[in-house]
Amino acid sequence: MRGATSAADELVRKAELCVDVISEARRLVASKAYGSPLGQLLVQAHAPLDDIDECALRLDHHTDRAVFMQLEGLRQGVAELGAHRAASLGGTATDN
Repeated sequence: MRGATSAADELVRKAELCVDVISEARRLVASKAYGSPLGQLLVQAHAPLDDIDECALRLDHHTDRAVFMQLEGLRQGVAELGAHRAASLGGTATDN
């Protein structure tokens, strides 16, 4: 059981890191600071998301539905911020 708890703790830690990065990125977007610091934050947000996706493979889609919904919210937050940055720089959401 301890392995499951540590995996869940790791998932929560990575999600909290991602939330912190998204919050900082939103602050930059609100102040219309779309340059390099925002781009770096978006890159930083992708690393824990990738790790979270790997952890999510071990979750059950039925019993852990709320977790999947929260993860989707994180992904949407990062995508939205990337779109704001790309639009301000005259590019597309996949440009960094």
